[in-house]
Amino acid sequence: MGIPKYSQIAVELLRRIRSGVYQDKLPPMRELACEFDSAMQTVFNAVQLLVRKELLVPCGSGGMNIDRSKLPCGLIAIVMHNAMLPRVAAFEPLAQAISDDGFLPVYLGVLRKQSLYTAKKLFQADISGVMFFYSTINPEYCEVLDSQKIPYVSANILHGVQHVNFVESNTFDAIEDLVKMLHVKGYRRIAININSPLEGYIRYFNTRWRKILKKYNMIYSSYNSLCEASPLQGECESWDDIVAEPLPDKGVLPEAVINWNSSGIRCIKQYQGTGVLQLLNTHTVREEYIPKDAVRFKTIADIKQQWQELWNLLLSMLMGGGGKAVHHFLDNINLCMYDKIPNIKEQVKK
Repeated sequence: MGIPKYSQIAVELLRRIRSGVYQDKLPPMRELACEFDSAMQTVFNAVQLLVRKELLVPCGSGGMNIDRSKLPCGLIAIVMHNAMLPRVAAFEPLAQAISDDGFLPVYLGVLRKQSLYTAKKLFQADISGVMFFYSTINPEYCEVLDSQKIPYVSANILHGVQHVNFVESNTFDAIEDLVKMLHVKGYRRIAININSPLEGYIRYFNTRWRKILKKYNMIYSSYNSLCEASPLQGECESWDDIVAEPLPDKGVLPEAVINWNSSGIRCIKQYQGTGVLQLLNTHTVREEYIPKDAVRFKTIADIKQQWQELWNLLLSMLMGGGGKAVHHFLDNINLCMYDKIPNIKEQVKK
């Protein structure tokens, strides 16, 4: 479910007021309904969000005066892991969008695991809204922010916490594309490895993975197990520091394994010399760890689109937009193949 239409209209009206497109009065609602190709009730709901914030003041004959002194402002926390803070330059487009809308972006670095006590201290500042990136959101943060009535959004789903609003890239279409390619080449025993610090995410991913296998008439077995607890890229000093996951039980190996993210570091070592075809996401696996006979691919996501929609969502919440939680998966990932997938018979000969 995406952002409700009335919330989108409210955000656009707010931006036009701030930029000076609308100076003293709002155009008639009928005119706005025509422009936004929406029902009168939808525009009315959008206008009421701004009325409740006292930015719009009803006047005679259904008109709306603008009180520019009520334009919203405040601090917006951009939350990421401490290790990502040196790379905040990548967030400049998002920070600029936040600034353009009259708010002040601030960066918060956090550890991977935080206690409820630490979470309370972290959000003691006068923060208007919070944006979580790189799987930083957790139930403790949700509890603290909910109790303080601070709106927040996440760039990742938090499985098991249904009220969290998120906008995430839909990775499953790209994964299904890989499975389809492998299926055409004769592969039937396909495994996938992925890791995530998000609580419950692996279970959620496992459910989606089973659906993909079922679609292509593949049986879920022990070799399909997901790698949940692998080190992230850069946390291993050398190849010798990497501890490989044990091979699947009963001696049943997959014919191909998709290493979706940094879990591939362990899996490369796990399946080395076994004859299993390895597909590696070069976006997350360091070049020196990629075997010569691996099939390399890269996932390219339109991050700017995701971050802009995430900010639009938070801005609509700051304006009082509510209702059902927004769970929005964007189809913004492109799959780029660097190597051809060999036919299963060619792989067996190797």
